[in-house]
Amino acid sequence: MFRSGRSAVVGRILVVDKVSVNRIVLRVKLSATGFDVLQSASTEAAVNLARQSCPDVIVASCDFQDQTAVQLCQRLRSEFGSMAPPVLMLCSDACDMAVLQGLQAGATDVLRRPVSDKLLLARVRNLMRRETRRRDLQARVAESGDMFATVAQEMEPPRARVGLVAPPGTSGRRNIKCLRRKTRHEIELLAPATTLRRADQPGHDIFVLAKDQEGPEPDLDALTELRSTPSTRHAAIVLVLGPHQIDLAHRALDLGADDVMLNGLDLDELALRLERQAKGKWAADCLRRHVGDSLRAAVTDPLTGLHNRRYGLNKLAAMSDHSAQTGRPFAVMIADLDHFKAVNDGHGHAAGDAVLKEVACRLTKAMAPGSLLARIGGEEFLIAMPDTQMADAETLAKELCAAISGRPYRLQNGSALRSTMSIGLALCDGQGYTQPMDLIAKADRALYAAKTHGRNQVTVNRSAA
Repeated sequence: MFRSGRSAVVGRILVVDKVSVNRIVLRVKLSATGFDVLQSASTEAAVNLARQSCPDVIVASCDFQDQTAVQLCQRLRSEFGSMAPPVLMLCSDACDMAVLQGLQAGATDVLRRPVSDKLLLARVRNLMRRETRRRDLQARVAESGDMFATVAQEMEPPRARVGLVAPPGTSGRRNIKCLRRKTRHEIELLAPATTLRRADQPGHDIFVLAKDQEGPEPDLDALTELRSTPSTRHAAIVLVLGPHQIDLAHRALDLGADDVMLNGLDLDELALRLERQAKGKWAADCLRRHVGDSLRAAVTDPLTGLHNRRYGLNKLAAMSDHSAQTGRPFAVMIADLDHFKAVNDGHGHAAGDAVLKEVACRLTKAMAPGSLLARIGGEEFLIAMPDTQMADAETLAKELCAAISGRPYRLQNGSALRSTMSIGLALCDGQGYTQPMDLIAKADRALYAAKTHGRNQVTVNRSAA
């Protein structure tokens, strides 16, 4: 990840360990792969460094006798909230309870020492990618000035739908029953083949790819399939492996798994990891929805829901470019409601807004797929139809006029009014690129003629363009 003001490194890591030798060993390993490595011996110093240097990942030694790593997670969460960097704990304690304590404290993952270099680097790369994506989304949300998405991340996420992918059998059903008692999330047992058949059907928030005690190891093809399928690519994926499957674990992390368990199907550990994955997915979904809403708002007219002028001009330029390349003509219309000021003056702006929304609805229903319809002024609309001859365009324009004038517009007070529309039509013959504003000007001159000659009609500008 690159940031202004720092050298070209792939990311920044803060190593926290009170033992200097451990810090030096980790710094050498991580620096050799291009990471910018900072070091700290205490919680207080680590929090200060995190505040000043914004590390992408924190790697902290976990000694539960002095609680340093636990205190660090608590301080980071208290100070940074959802913006806290992920913490990877390295635990010297071999007991399973140490892993559970680390996850309960807020660590993103806990690895037992001695840690395979391949696994450590794969986990760091994995967390780095996730943190980069999160910060990119967060930055795009911040640019909009609306912090609703950030607030939503701090809320308790809804219950997640979890698919436990494991060979069917008594042990699978027993695991589901026990897991349902340990977590608030909805758990469903899925056979491996069923998962891939249903992968194009959205619904599950988390997939757990588990190994049965005597069954085969989880299939990484299922992981890549879930990660590449549009409806499941944002789902969290957890792999359940045995303690000796290090090679499979680091391959899975590099292929896009969100989490890997190396202690088999420990249901207490899985319940903690599911809760963390549910929160992470909820936060990412909030950010993605907000970014999508912001992008749509940038090209959408808020009153009618049609495309706005900005989008319309860009789309018109693309149509002109396509026409020049293919030699096929396309039609351009400027449509304007007649005497619309009288509607606002006589019935109020609320009535005028209601009429505009109904006009947009009628125009949308009459348009052919692939056509452009945008509101470019108060009561003015831009319409463009690719691969269209003049005769067909003129027929559609007359149908649009009829759709606008055919039925009265019902207002909230129970009254009704009628409205008509004038349309200026021009054709781009495909004999070269024409600037959007030139096409609009040509159709606008035809619109002026339609207004001059009585309104509620279509006028064609037949000059070359």
